Amino acid sequence: MKCLVVAPDFYDYGYDIKHGLESLGCTADLIVIKDSLSLSNKNRNSKLFEGIDHYDLCITVKAVMLSENELKIIRSRSSVLFLWMMDPLNKFPKVKSTLHMFDKIFVFDPQDISSSTTYLPLYITSKKLDRVEVDKQFGFVGNLYGGRDKLLYQLKKHGTISGRFEFYGGLYGFKLLKLIPILLKYPSLLSNIKFGELTRTQTFEFYNTCECIINILPIGQQGLNMRFFECLGLEKKQLLVSFSPVSISEFVVNFEKYFLEDIGVYLYEINSNSGMNDEHSIEKRLQKMICYV
Repeated sequence: MKCLVVAPDFYDYGYDIKHGLESLGCTADLIVIKDSLSLSNKNRNSKLFEGIDHYDLCITVKAVMLSENELKIIRSRSSVLFLWMMDPLNKFPKVKSTLHMFDKIFVFDPQDISSSTTYLPLYITSKKLDRVEVDKQFGFVGNLYGGRDKLLYQLKKHGTISGRFEFYGGLYGFKLLKLIPILLKYPSLLSNIKFGELTRTQTFEFYNTCECIINILPIGQQGLNMRFFECLGLEKKQLLVSFSPVSISEFVVNFEKYFLEDIGVYLYEINSNSGMNDEHSIEKRLQKMICYV
């Protein structure tokens, strides 16, 4: 089967799908584009799609970076066109207006399951790294939107986060300006902040030096994010923090659940070796997807 993957330029997820398809015996091309629709990107994206071949299957990740015209070009060059949402649908109203263009829509958040969508969780590609010295009890990597800075402060003050704790909050370049309100509101976090931007490989290496990874789901999201599956693949203990109950029993067999009433969050302590990794590989997800071709 000849396949095309169209994905945003974010943490190499498009490459995961491409390599997964190839391991299943498909041929696969990949087009990676900026997760934006500025005028300059529109012009560049249009050139990317000029003269592309005809494909048996095209898998588009998220699609928010594509204009309707670009989707029409992809549609005309694809026998089957799939959308795989790795974010909640309500986060991107623009995508909802283009759903009719896809033959199948796969969603990772149970809240998005409907008669027109199919549930497909995210996947594991990461593997356990060689053992190194663990020099911190807790680590976190993620942008500090949606009150995550406040939540990290509350968890630290509560004692849920204790010992040595470091986090990368996307503080680099002009984003360093975000540091000012954080330090004004939560000055005690200064000793925990790490500066700079991490690649996916660097993120995994950072996790490898932590005893436990903090994973915060955005408010209103019930789908398990990529961080959840990365920790399973790396066989790292994780503390999953959610603002509403989430279902994880189909993915892990050994965890503890708590509700912190004073903060209003659910905590899931997941052991490092609790995942059923073979059942949640990228190949397994793609096999399910290909069944609909």
